[in-house]
Amino acid sequence: MSHRVIAIAGKGGVGKTSISAILAGELVKQGRCKALIVDADPSGGLGMALGLSVRRSINQLRVDTIQEIKKKTIDDRDLSKQLDFILMDALNEKANLAFIAVGRPEEVGCYCSVNNLLREAIETLSIKFDVTVIDAEAGVEQINRKVVGSVDHLFLVADSSVKAITVAESIDTVFSRINRSGRTDLILNRIESPEQADAIATRTHLNVLGWIPEDSTIRKYDLEERSFFDLPACPAANAVIAIVEKTGILTGIGLQAGPMTANDT
Repeated sequence: MSHRVIAIAGKGGVGKTSISAILAGELVKQGRCKALIVDADPSGGLGMALGLSVRRSINQLRVDTIQEIKKKTIDDRDLSKQLDFILMDALNEKANLAFIAVGRPEEVGCYCSVNNLLREAIETLSIKFDVTVIDAEAGVEQINRKVVGSVDHLFLVADSSVKAITVAESIDTVFSRINRSGRTDLILNRIESPEQADAIATRTHLNVLGWIPEDSTIRKYDLEERSFFDLPACPAANAVIAIVEKTGILTGIGLQAGPMTANDT
C-alpha cells in the first residue's frame, strides 16, 4: 500500500467526525495497515467518538516546548531534531492505529502557531504510517492556513442543506488553489432517499462519491458517547465503508470513481 493522507472536512454539524470515526474503526478491524488518526478540530470530538484519551495534544506540546525554550532547558535550534520523539511520545495507540489531537489553545489569540505546528506534525508523523486520516476543523480556516496542504484526498461532507453544499464548494475552491495535486470528492450525509441524493448532485459541480442514509444507530452512539470502535454493522457504517472503498484507501488499489448514481449507497 502506498502512503496516503486524507482529510474529512465540511460545515459544522454535518457528521464529518462520525464518518472519521467509522473509517478509523474499519481500519482497526481490517488491520491491514498502520494508520494515524488526527483530530484536528479543537473541540476534540473525534477522540470522544473513539473513546480515546489525549495523552498530550499538539497544542500542549507547543506550550510546553515554548516554556522549555524560555527556561533554556531546550535549544530551539535543536527542536527539529527532537520533534519526532516528542510527537511519537504523544500518540495514543490502539492495535494498528495511533491517535493524536490538536487540542484547544488556552491563550486568546490567533491559531497561526498551533496550525503551523499541526501541519509540521502531520508531515513528520504521516510518513511513518500507511494511511493518515485527518478530521479537520469545521469550515475553511485550516484549509486556508494550509494545515492540510499535504493531503492527497479531501472528502467534503455535506447534508442536504444549501449552506452545507456552499461551504463544501468554498473549501474545494481554497483546497484546489493550495494543493493542485490533491483530489476532492463530496460525500452526502443523512440522506433520506436516492432521489434526494440525485437532486442534490445536480446542484453542485463537486463529484458526489456517494451518500449515507440517516441512521438511528449513529445518533444513539453519539448521544450515549459510546466508542465507534464498538459500532455494529448498520446502514450508515456500511455506506461509509462502501464509499471509501471506491478510492482504494482501504485496499491499496486506487480506483477512478465516476459520478454518483442512484445505486451508490
